[in-house]
Parts: sequence; structure tokens; C-alpha cells
Amino acid sequence: MRLPEIEALPLHDSTLVSVDMSWKEARCKMTLLLSTGKHRLDFSNVTMVRIPRESPWGPSVSVNSASVKDGVVAIEMQSGDTIVIASREVELSAL
Repeated sequence: MRLPEIEALPLHDSTLVSVDMSWKEARCKMTLLLSTGKHRLDFSNVTMVRIPRESPWGPSVSVNSASVKDGVVAIEMQSGDTIVIASREVELSAL
């Protein structure tokens, strides 16, 4: 899937289960629990990952929104943190 298609995914109120980064493979995998079940976003050709967990709005494991600009995906959590991933491609798969 092309990165801009992430914005159309039903990520609002999904639960972030885990984020795994493989430095050697330049891959970042996010496991999410959506209303349709457990899914994985598999980012390839990753050049940057930023995962703050400061919780300025309070603790939460839920996704608020996702946006894409210039090959950079920003996933805003309901905690107020924004996970940022620079990548060329992403695949969504059911687990």
C-alpha cells in the first residue's frame, strides 16, 4: 500500500499493542488491535522512527489519528504523543 492510504485506515480508537524496529532490515512493525481484529503495519525502507511516550494528555494506548506528509507517517496517540516513521512503503496484514 502507498503511504497516503494509511490516512484512510480505521485507526481512530485502535489500540497500539507494540512497535518493533529491525535496524538491520530497516523495517518497523506496528501491531494494532482494530475493531476488525489484530493487524500489523509493516513499514519498509525506514530511515527514521521517533516514539515519544511522555503522555502530555494523560496515559492512553489508543490511536487518535494518522497523517502522511512527504513520506513521513505521523500517528497521534490519545496520550498526546506522536509516533513518527519515515518510510517508503507500508503493508497492512491481519494477524
